[in-house]
Amino acid sequence: MSTKILMSGKLTKKFYIGLPDGVFLVCSAGMSPLEPSFAECVAIEIDRPVQWNRIREAHADQLQCDVYQTKEDYAEYIKGWRRKPDVFGWYYVACNPAAADGEKSA
Repeated sequence: MSTKILMSGKLTKKFYIGLPDGVFLVCSAGMSPLEPSFAECVAIEIDRPVQWNRIREAHADQLQCDVYQTKEDYAEYIKGWRRKPDVFGWYYVACNPAAADGEKSA
């Protein structure tokens, strides 16, 4: 499965400003790729200050982020993750989306 992640890094304002318009930005607090803190297409230059404020309001600044070419690439990537019950709560495992429940990919 090709994830099509263009780049990854800590979401600083400098990193954000350097991103091309229209790429899909996903930030997670480390809990799960299925429940990101922030996920949006990067705005055009004139709208970036407003979007940066949304990023900060979501407490996504300074978090690890991934950049995808499109939202569809991200959707394809998360198809490879499943939420599994655990004694202590929930955890996430990478799996083969075609496999039956309970089977992990090698």
